[in-house]
Amino acid sequence: MASVLWKSLLRRTRDIEKISNMAMNLALEELNKLSPREKSILKAIAEDANSWSEVRSFISEKRGIVIPKSTLTRIIDKLEMMSIVKDYEFLDPIYRKACKRLRP
Repeated sequence: MASVLWKSLLRRTRDIEKISNMAMNLALEELNKLSPREKSILKAIAEDANSWSEVRSFISEKRGIVIPKSTLTRIIDKLEMMSIVKDYEFLDPIYRKACKRLRP
């Protein structure tokens, strides 16, 4: 009886992992439609940059990308309007995981 329960639990665990991977792949497809700058900003937020200055610092130091201040603000506002992030936090943990895999 216990082995039947373990097999059922294992099958459900695999199903959950499969569904999670499918969701992450869908999120990546959507995120790859964004501009390189937008992806860089999301990558910074996924890597725990939780303020405007930390995002700017991450992008310039780790990526070597200089984004004008007004452009950075505009892009962050756009990402919030798209309901991907709010106050430098991802609204969906799947998107956070997907952003960590992004190649800006």
